[in-house]
Amino acid sequence: MGNLKKYIKEICKIYGVKIRFKNNFSGGVYWKGKIEMGKCLNKKDYIDVFCHELAHFLNDVESKYPVYHQQDSSKVIKRMGLKNYSLYALKAELYTEKRGKEIAKIWFPQHKYESSYFNTSYWKGFFYGYYL
Repeated sequence: MGNLKKYIKEICKIYGVKIRFKNNFSGGVYWKGKIEMGKCLNKKDYIDVFCHELAHFLNDVESKYPVYHQQDSSKVIKRMGLKNYSLYALKAELYTEKRGKEIAKIWFPQHKYESSYFNTSYWKGFFYGYYL
């Protein structure tokens, strides 16, 4: 995984995004201009998560789904309502997944990107069951 992390750092330098590697959580997160990568089950998942989080960064920089990338979502939820915000968030995540797949094709051409958000049985249950 060491060579992969070096490669990921190089990609982040090109895009101008900060990255930190941590072992105290699972998966990845984009927040306030930086990507944090936690533990993943394997190299394939690590690449998928990184491409997804890099897509969030690009969406934020280009103001795609800007409401979703605001730091204080509680104010937005009050204004939009939980149901509308949740549907907006789902659209933002689906767009991010498409973009993550494009990023994977560029930087990891032999890799087959798999999206967890397009696994509708899980995410429909999560978004529609929990939020709506």
